[in-house]
Amino acid sequence: MIVTFDAETYGSPGFEFQQKHPDWKNLFIGWWDGRDFLYDIEPLFCWGSEDILVGANAKYDLRCLKQQRNCSWEGPIRDVQVQAHLLHEELSSYHLEDLAKLYGYSHPNYKKLVNFKAKKEPYYYEDIPTLTLYNCHDLRATRHIFDKQVPQIAQRGLQPLVNLMGDFIKELADVETKGLQIDTEFLEEKGEQLREQKAQILQQLPDLTEDFNWDSPVQVGEWLHKQKVKLPKTASGQYQTTTGVLEKIEHPVAKLVVELREVNKQLGTYVEGFLATLIDGKYYPDYKLTSTVTGRLSEKFIQVMPRKETSDFKRCVVSKFPGGILLGVDWSQLEARLMAEMCWFLTGKHQFADDLESGKDIHAETLARFPFLKERVRSKNANFSVIFGGKGYTLVNDYGFTKEQADEFLKDLTVTRYPEFQEYFKIMEESCWNKGYVTNPYTKRRRHTNNYNQSYNSPIQGLGTDFNKIILIKSNHVCHQLRLKSHVVAEIHDEVVFDVYPGDLEQVRRVVYGVYENLPLWFHEYFGVELKMNYGFEMKIGKNLFDMEKVV
Repeated sequence: MIVTFDAETYGSPGFEFQQKHPDWKNLFIGWWDGRDFLYDIEPLFCWGSEDILVGANAKYDLRCLKQQRNCSWEGPIRDVQVQAHLLHEELSSYHLEDLAKLYGYSHPNYKKLVNFKAKKEPYYYEDIPTLTLYNCHDLRATRHIFDKQVPQIAQRGLQPLVNLMGDFIKELADVETKGLQIDTEFLEEKGEQLREQKAQILQQLPDLTEDFNWDSPVQVGEWLHKQKVKLPKTASGQYQTTTGVLEKIEHPVAKLVVELREVNKQLGTYVEGFLATLIDGKYYPDYKLTSTVTGRLSEKFIQVMPRKETSDFKRCVVSKFPGGILLGVDWSQLEARLMAEMCWFLTGKHQFADDLESGKDIHAETLARFPFLKERVRSKNANFSVIFGGKGYTLVNDYGFTKEQADEFLKDLTVTRYPEFQEYFKIMEESCWNKGYVTNPYTKRRRHTNNYNQSYNSPIQGLGTDFNKIILIKSNHVCHQLRLKSHVVAEIHDEVVFDVYPGDLEQVRRVVYGVYENLPLWFHEYFGVELKMNYGFEMKIGKNLFDMEKVV
């Protein structure tokens, strides 16, 4: 049976529960099985594990259930917004009202029935008849959209990916509900250091009028122009003062402005902004499932934490367990191996795959063939530039090749050594040109694009992020099965992070080894496809997310 589910907030503003946790809202819960509308939590336990629960932004509602009632749904989950993203990744909005219009719901503007900004009593969320009508429309619209999506999903061969996303939503809701423990004392000390650093930079800058603001790109551009500094102009005629432009200018003030911007960013975003989001010393992430066309997750803090080379901000993320540690697991050579996977699958050629599997140092070979690169790191950068779609222009402008060197390098890497690269690029280009999109051959995820570089990289990035979804699902599930207090606490790009309870480390390591080494089995379980490559990984542990050391 298909059960449609939605939760609304009811009660007056300022309720104490609203201050305790972002998901701690009074729930007005509506259920609809196509025959009867029910407004109670108890029916949740009346359905079997094979029944399908359908919702819009189901992850948020599952978090609310977990927080308030300690309830979870064991059966399949289907989220119409996530499914719409798989079917129409080019849409700018996946709000339920916009999807209602897209899929021809009979009352697409039903949300206008409610004045969300009404100042008079009762507010809509105190008026049960109005709230019932509103919730009823949400349920009907959700079910209408779902029914329209089902044949489209089958036609496109997307059901395996939909199944994966449903499982992922359940586990991700659980991960988000647990939250990350934050060392607020470290953050506050960091804030003091950054304020002092900002004051020192401002002292070194020229003392101008009170109206002058060194944070203003326009004012900075005009001042530098008066100092005879040559600056490019924008289309509107203003002087360009982006960080990239200023970094190339040999002027002390330009360097100081770049430093000031970095300090302001760290202070405003990563310290003051981050502290303002904490609840009892914890940060509760909210990963977006429909924000990127490749399927990668986005999150306003977790996915944009500064790199180690820029800041030690990650030291603020610690274990919530006294004496606990964090364990991070990342892939080895993931994108290179995914490129080899795609080339092998689509062209039948696998020289690049063979070299990776045998451990051959392709960067050393490149350096031997092209001594003008002088060092291994330049060889590695040039290789990956071409492997992921870079052409002669990139080699000349970003890596200092001459045109003749770039032409020779491209021919050597993509024709002589690895002709599968050229064939893969051609397959993606033809799909991009003839269809207006490329399709991941494994998962059937599409990317509409007329950009060749995007067409090369989208299947690789999409497959990588689906690997990570499988890892998070299986890892978190196994930790629950083993009744471990340890659990997945975050996903940061390609890395999965565990919060490890003291004494659980060896068990968690065994979980990690078992799940990662069985990725081909899990992938086949979802998509019915055998992976051609082996995928390695490495583990790191530490007291915080910055000071991590590799586990041998």
